[in-house]
Amino acid sequence: MKIYPKSLLDKLGYEQIRRAALELTQSVRSEELLETLQPSSDRKRVELLTQQTAEMLDILANPDPFPMYEFPEVRDYLSASKAEGSLIPLPAFVDILKICAISRNVKKFLKHRSDEYPQLTKVSEGLIPMKELEKHVREKVTEHGELRDDASPELQSIRRKLNKRKSDLRGTINRAMSKASKDGMTSDEGPTIRNGR
Repeated sequence: MKIYPKSLLDKLGYEQIRRAALELTQSVRSEELLETLQPSSDRKRVELLTQQTAEMLDILANPDPFPMYEFPEVRDYLSASKAEGSLIPLPAFVDILKICAISRNVKKFLKHRSDEYPQLTKVSEGLIPMKELEKHVREKVTEHGELRDDASPELQSIRRKLNKRKSDLRGTINRAMSKASKDGMTSDEGPTIRNGR
């Protein structure tokens, strides 16, 4: 689109508006879209975007909270996972789970208000609820990004054996410390375990 005069965008405060909007973004993708945003002379596109913006402003002014919060960035993890034999770090699954939940909740929110927000409802049609993925991730990974003890029968067995060994070792140390204390070789304080040692 040709802009005349060339200083028009500066006079309209376009860059100041863009910078202010960049400070309010909730995802890396939003930042990328704002960075490349340019004025348009396509009347239909401008009208559509204006309608979507008006609908979103109405949602934000409404007392019902919109179910979207900070959107985690997972594209690098997903790109890396395409290579055969690659692994996604466990904490990334927490972010993937958040995105699944946000997508499902946004779609549900707009579906129930499709008459009020028809343009945003159309946008949300591209969101695909992944309840099955959410279920599988929750069964294997904790909300802190750690593998659950019961993620698999093998892991459950290994962790049970490991915990029994730790308990046995703790008992042995306590008995040795108690004997040493009775013999006057240590203080009355018991052994302390820090960071698994």
